[in-house]
Amino acid sequence: MTNLAPDLSFTGVYDGWQVIDATPQEPSDGIYQCGPTSVVAIRNGEITRDYDGRFVFAEVNADEVYWLRTGAEESYKYLQSDITKIGKNLSTKQVGANDRIDLTSNYKHQEETPEEREIMIKALHQSNNIFTKYYLNAKFSDIRFDLQLLDDVLIGKPFKVRLIAENKSGLVYTVETLTRLDTVFGDGKRNKEIKRDLSLTKIPPLSEVEIAIPIEYEDYENHLVDQNTFSVVMIAKVLENDYHYAGIDNFRLRMPDIEIEVVGDVFEKKPFTCHAYFKNPLPKRLNKGIFLIEGPGLVKPNQTLKIPLKRSVKADDWARVTFTLTPTTIGEKTIIVKFYSKELKDIDGSRIVRVSRDTTLFNLDELDERFRRT
Repeated sequence: MTNLAPDLSFTGVYDGWQVIDATPQEPSDGIYQCGPTSVVAIRNGEITRDYDGRFVFAEVNADEVYWLRTGAEESYKYLQSDITKIGKNLSTKQVGANDRIDLTSNYKHQEETPEEREIMIKALHQSNNIFTKYYLNAKFSDIRFDLQLLDDVLIGKPFKVRLIAENKSGLVYTVETLTRLDTVFGDGKRNKEIKRDLSLTKIPPLSEVEIAIPIEYEDYENHLVDQNTFSVVMIAKVLENDYHYAGIDNFRLRMPDIEIEVVGDVFEKKPFTCHAYFKNPLPKRLNKGIFLIEGPGLVKPNQTLKIPLKRSVKADDWARVTFTLTPTTIGEKTIIVKFYSKELKDIDGSRIVRVSRDTTLFNLDELDERFRRT
């Protein structure tokens, strides 16, 4: 049917051929009716135009999509799609003859051309169906996002939450990024929001851009809990096509290790000397520090050697202690050293030592026994 369509546009752009279907597969406004729908609007992906634009567009230019339903919650995973299967050989009868006239190009651009895909993406953006969002995300591959994992951050030091955005296309894209960093308890429950950041970044064609959020020690120093664990969430949105990416990571700040040096060989029942030390990673002094030394077969049972520091430890300075242990038996023993202070707790280190029998004493005892026999 051809008609004027002033209710769609005062400029007359949607005048002309209109789609009408008296027997559609589903009702419209409670009645089995369809149209009139502007053919021009359908070809241009204007699916929100009256009347029944979404339905007609799907009839002539839909992508057939396959989904896998998984799990008790009935989540869906995109498998594949056929973009050419629907909307072929749209026809009408030639006036005055029994010949077919192909109208496919009136309703859509040629399949698999950039123009046809652009119109499809345009139409998808006008849909509120949840599967449309899944499909857009599954099909979009111009930009690849990669949240850089944090696995070696020393407590007391600044660090960056980083997202790499790689643009593999010849187009410029705009990315809106929302970043949230929280300290969390051992069970995953959030403790304190450390930082929230909203940024806008242009990604030039064929380029890689790092979106970095700096975190200072002062941001988190008073909010650490349960093994210094953090949760970071970065949500990126490509403004040109509403593509969404979500990156999530849990990580822990690393504590400094206590190094233990053993002076000389270690023999049974003979005292030996050890040095233990670590470098203060915090940008401030450590006050009221104390070293705790334990070791089965090296320290008396159920006892801990406690050595308090005589002075505070400056930032980036070394905390050191020297102590003496006496093995009671031979074999492998483990020296365990821990450190606690007002500002920094639960630092530890260990060292395995091999305790040998003192052969010098053994030989003297043997000579003494032989002397008595003679």
